Amino acid sequence: MKKLLLMASLVASTAAMAQLPDGSICPDFTGTDLNGVTHNLYDYLDQGYTVVVDVSATWCGPCWNYHNTGALEDLYTTYGPGTAADKVMVLFIEGDGSTTMADLQGNTGATQGDWIAGTPYPIIDNASIANLLEITYFPTIYTICPSRKIVESSQISTAAHWAIANAGDCQAAVAGTNLALASYNGSLSACGNLDMPVTIMNMGTNAITSATIVVKQGNTTLATQNWTGNLSTYDTDDITFSNVAVTDAAAVTVNITTADAQASDNVLDPGLIPAAPVSWAVTVEGKVDQYPNEFAWHMLDPNGVVVAQGGNYTLVNANTTNCDQGLPVAGPGTYGSSAAFTLDVELTEMGCYKVEAFDAYGDGLTGNAQSYFRVRNSNSQVVIDVDFVCESSNTMVNDAVGVSEAANTVGVELYPNPTNGNVNLAFNTAESKVNVDVYNVLGERIMSRTMNSNGVQTIDMGGLNNGLYYFNITVGDNSTTRKVTLNR
Repeated sequence: MKKLLLMASLVASTAAMAQLPDGSICPDFTGTDLNGVTHNLYDYLDQGYTVVVDVSATWCGPCWNYHNTGALEDLYTTYGPGTAADKVMVLFIEGDGSTTMADLQGNTGATQGDWIAGTPYPIIDNASIANLLEITYFPTIYTICPSRKIVESSQISTAAHWAIANAGDCQAAVAGTNLALASYNGSLSACGNLDMPVTIMNMGTNAITSATIVVKQGNTTLATQNWTGNLSTYDTDDITFSNVAVTDAAAVTVNITTADAQASDNVLDPGLIPAAPVSWAVTVEGKVDQYPNEFAWHMLDPNGVVVAQGGNYTLVNANTTNCDQGLPVAGPGTYGSSAAFTLDVELTEMGCYKVEAFDAYGDGLTGNAQSYFRVRNSNSQVVIDVDFVCESSNTMVNDAVGVSEAANTVGVELYPNPTNGNVNLAFNTAESKVNVDVYNVLGERIMSRTMNSNGVQTIDMGGLNNGLYYFNITVGDNSTTRKVTLNR
């Protein structure tokens, strides 16, 4: 089997303003520099270059500070085109659409200085490229490998950039090898069976016409795809594993099982989050219509046990006509006509909860614009909003799935918390790299950063919705998860 890059992602929504996730495929772009020379990303990648892209703005102080370190200048002059190494290309992208040539030359009060003088690598003034790369703050430094795989390399030294370019997973396709590379970015938790779209990429110089891809849970095979097609170097194709029944998230891997000389490169750990013993408070709220005796609801934990219920009849799950799912009851706790209600529920089981609502007559709450039934999490965000006629169900994942307040053993402090936008990370570690993953309350990874541990680094959360987020911080073999509240 030729070289393959395997990427899997669980179907889930992500924040609209998230950066391109590490390990994803960078979109192609073309830009013209200040000297009129055209540069195409994929052309450089196809020549075997690793491309480092500095997306900055002329008014940005941190951008100017990093520019003046000379790290990218040294990288380009030592390892760029025409050097003995001839391995790295550096592109400067001015990402603010209002920037003028005078700003780049340092001739206005809105710029930090002269960005052109002493810069040996191309400068491209094109905000559309920054938008294509989903930039949410300046500077954003991306490293793009010949495989098209992208990583946010951040404001690191020349030596650190060179180390990334020489890493085993950032090499160009090589004839005659049988390597397989794997990366994952996507949702880390989900309810019930999962649809898992998988992208395969040819990392070899010869065409790939077949491969066998398997999803495993430990030694148990959950799903298999026998793929056939015709992929040239770096070409991709998508396949989907439907309704994969995952019961032990920590044990799930995606595997290339076709014969391969380097089998260790054929196993992808998608990093699904295992359960952790953390409780979750939710609030069930609603307003019934003028026929309250027709309405009932209940909530089931991941084991199918009813943990909360309400309404004016007892649910018996009878398969009867006219949508009748239970027997009417009377007494305390029944809902009056057009009455509003709330109920706080503490959930202690981790995983997927199901909420079901029923209407015995079959017209639900949809006929009354003033009526509603929903569930809010501990941060007042609506996680379930049920609109139904006869019956309906929806699911939610514990907002603390897989993340708990562990001791800070990694030597990193977060502040301020709560924050109105920026979160600062202060490092006290001998490690040169820190990995930071940010998750929302549904367990979806919305940001991923590999950061330089020198000094204080900042993550901009200004493009996210107010609410609770989890920062999973990994330094070497140690990791911790910290809760951060965003309240703008």
